[in-house]
Parts: sequence; C-alpha cells; structure tokens
Amino acid sequence: MNKEVLKLNVIPLFPSPLGIIDIIEDCSNLKKIITNYDFEPTTGSTSKACFITKDLNILESFPKEKNIILNYFEIYKNYVLKLDNQKFKMTTSWGTKTEPGGYSQFHNHQNCTYSGVFYFDEMSGGNIEFESYGIYPQQILLNNPTEWNTFNSKSWMLTSKKNMLLLFPSYLYHRITENTSLKNRYSLAFNFFPIESFGVKDSFINISL
Repeated sequence: MNKEVLKLNVIPLFPSPLGIIDIIEDCSNLKKIITNYDFEPTTGSTSKACFITKDLNILESFPKEKNIILNYFEIYKNYVLKLDNQKFKMTTSWGTKTEPGGYSQFHNHQNCTYSGVFYFDEMSGGNIEFESYGIYPQQILLNNPTEWNTFNSKSWMLTSKKNMLLLFPSYLYHRITENTSLKNRYSLAFNFFPIESFGVKDSFINISL
C-alpha cells in the first residue's frame, strides 16, 4: 500500500508528560551559594560520586528563585495539565552534585505527585535520562526499530543545559548520566504535593501541609 495515501492516526495513549521550559529570569544567585552547601552521598548502590545537599528544603533560603519556579509550575499545571482548581505545595527541594566520572542510579520520587529539575549552571557533562520502568512499549523482545521515537523507546535522554526547567510526574524513573566533564555538575531538584481538598466522594481528602 502506498504510505502517502494511507489514512493513519496515532494516539499517544496514556502519555507521561514531560514539561521542558526555558527560564528567562536571572537565577545565577543559585550557583553562587548552592555550590558551598554541605553535601552527602546518595544512597543508591549503582551511583558513583553523586551527592545531594543535607538541606532538603534549600529553596526556603532562596525566596525569589522559589517563587519563579512556583510561577512556572502554576502555569504548567493550569494550561497543560488543566488543574486550575487544584493547589500544590513544594514539599522538598535540594541541590545535587555529580563529580567528574560520577552518575546516579535510576530512581523516582515517592510521597509526591510532581517533581522538577532546574539547571542553573552551564552543563558540559552529565545529562538526564528517563526510563519506562513497568510500562515497556513491548512485552517481548523485538528487533530494534529503524528509528527511535517517543512511541517505541524504553528510555529517553535529554541534554541538560543552563536555565532549563523540567516538570514531570514523580513516578517517572530517571537518572543523571555520567559526568564526562572535568568539573562538578550541579542542579536543583524539588517535589510537589496537592494540598487542601482533592478527590471525590469516598476518595475525598483534605490535607494541610
């Protein structure tokens, strides 16, 4: 059949939305201070030379930058997720440091609903990779596709760059790939949880954080 006359419609059923936003505001203050925080190793057994700040509410010390991120999340949840009538609170925020040759394990974030990463520094090594744990496109082993895309991939890598903000469902597994540069790689991560009232009927709940 001639593919040019074939009527074909593909629905991205049950997608996991990954928001990618270029922040235009000046957040250079984060680099000046976060790099001087106390860090501790991550607990993943498959991580190497990867650390997080001991302070897990780091953005409380950066009210201007916190409000910038909250404003972008507000726009994202209202106009993309259509959750205009739902309020969220940022529950945790922390800095990450990956030394040259280091990387993190695949992980997701529990006890939250949405998560985010912000790159406030120049990136020359170490990207972010997402993996479809538990939701593989195929249940049997097939030959590799002639082209990888969001419909057939089991993992997806994004090039980390300065001033890029990522927002995604907390269940998505992700990791920092190997830092191939000769300097430390820094980023900022955070989680959100719904507050006040949400749900309906027997699933209704009211939470104050």
